[in-house]
Amino acid sequence: MRILIGADTYAPHVNGAAAFAQRLAVALTVRHEVHVAVPSTGYRSSTGMTRDGVVEHRVRSLPMPGHPGFRFCAPLGLRAEARRILDEVQPDVLHVQSHFPLCRALIEAARSRKILIVATNHFMPENLVHYLPIGEAARLSVHGWAWRDAARVFALADVVTAPTPYAAALATVAGVPGPVLPISNGVDLARFRSHTETGSQVDGGSQAGVSASFETGSRAGTGSWAEAGSRAESGSQAGSGSPAGVGSCVGTGSRAETDSQPGFVSPAEVGSWAGTGSRTEGGSHVGVGSRAEIGSRSEIGEFRLRYGVPDKPAITYVGRLDAEKNLDVVIRAFAKVRASMDAQLLLVGAGAERPKLSELAAEMNISEHVTFTGFVPDEDLPSAYAATTVFVNAGTAELQSLVTLEAMASGRPVVGADAAALPHLVENGGTGYLFPPGDSDALADRLMLLLGDPQHAQALGRKARAVAEQHDESRTVAAFEQLYAIRRAPAPAEVPA
Repeated sequence: MRILIGADTYAPHVNGAAAFAQRLAVALTVRHEVHVAVPSTGYRSSTGMTRDGVVEHRVRSLPMPGHPGFRFCAPLGLRAEARRILDEVQPDVLHVQSHFPLCRALIEAARSRKILIVATNHFMPENLVHYLPIGEAARLSVHGWAWRDAARVFALADVVTAPTPYAAALATVAGVPGPVLPISNGVDLARFRSHTETGSQVDGGSQAGVSASFETGSRAGTGSWAEAGSRAESGSQAGSGSPAGVGSCVGTGSRAETDSQPGFVSPAEVGSWAGTGSRTEGGSHVGVGSRAEIGSRSEIGEFRLRYGVPDKPAITYVGRLDAEKNLDVVIRAFAKVRASMDAQLLLVGAGAERPKLSELAAEMNISEHVTFTGFVPDEDLPSAYAATTVFVNAGTAELQSLVTLEAMASGRPVVGADAAALPHLVENGGTGYLFPPGDSDALADRLMLLLGDPQHAQALGRKARAVAEQHDESRTVAAFEQLYAIRRAPAPAEVPA
């Protein structure tokens, strides 16, 4: 099969959507011809093949003001560029990762060529609107408009997916025509493994199947390609997306179930839903990065030496140091932890908030116990998790959180904000603990609970690994392969009068 993945953010961009698109593209090359249409790294368009076998169609782009390293494709001329790429590639399926200008142009071109379109939404307005220099009322207005705009674009796709049941319900409540299928972004379980500091692998439990149930229905607005999936019902539409409304759509409120990951779509269920049968046989898919086991004492020691990380219990965050990640809450909580025990805070990543966070750490007299590693290359991330005691995520706009999945796959307990999709992964007393968003005192209490009881932390880490195993990226790839195998049904012939 010839697959074209469209993405408005892609490597070398550092964010979850870019990482997912790249991992998916590489994994699909095992059985398919894979092309990607993504922003260029300079001002000109180009085409070339990567060493992983992915053909990259880099579309001319511009730097994003205020965000070093991030580029975007301006709308001018994109439609012609999208048509050119589609005519050159002639894909069997287009899989877009956003509704932004490049993917929007690709969708329009694909529809005119009757190409199957799969769209995955990684978007939450909350990750963008707080950067706008406008008041709160104006931000609320922009928030609603942003969801309506996304819904208009995604309505043109044949299939829409999202990385969690929460994200799927949120999109539906906001007006994206359903059903929106929850398919996990997945995690490379061979790369992120559960280890102790001595290098022995922790038994994370057996891999469990991902369960989901669908009620018969049809996708609104298409009516031609398949029958399947129930659309989450809601009395409100664009711009609402309240936690309560979304919780009722998911059917779980704001909590994850204990022993399984309900609501996610498994490959077999997608095959049954799409009428394509199961295609999960044939071995595992190859992800990005080395398959070597990471976590021996020497490798952790090398990581500590390279990034100046002391050998003592570590509270770790991995990701962008940006405002929506609420790392000021983490630093304030860590100051309270330091008052009771000897621990360190490890912030892995780069971002615009680093100067402010450094100032806050100095203000709270904990600078010598906070390590800012800056950007860490992909190959060093498994060692970062292996050097971790407890992983923390205070973000309130997570549609899944790849870094949280990676930490769990590494056998580390997680303390996360009780917001957005994090409760799908973080179970109180099971895989870690949730805390009220923004409450640094509550966060500190939960961190101290785990740091003060290593056996309890290890037990939660084993459960975290077991939950992560339900998100094996090979299952994600197989589920998308099922969707790609859908064929558009021909339009019904007109009956003569």
